Amino acid sequence: MPHIRTDNQRVTQITFVDSEPDKQAEALSVMTKRARFMAR
Repeated sequence: MPHIRTDNQRVTQITFVDSEPDKQAEALSVMTKRARFMAR
């Protein structure tokens, strides 16, 4: 079971996304929102 810590620990998340060229901006937007959510 994971241990949830309240101190400020850094986390690195690496995500590879293969998207169509016209969908790259949308994919980046979704990933940015996800990163902000995970930072909370």
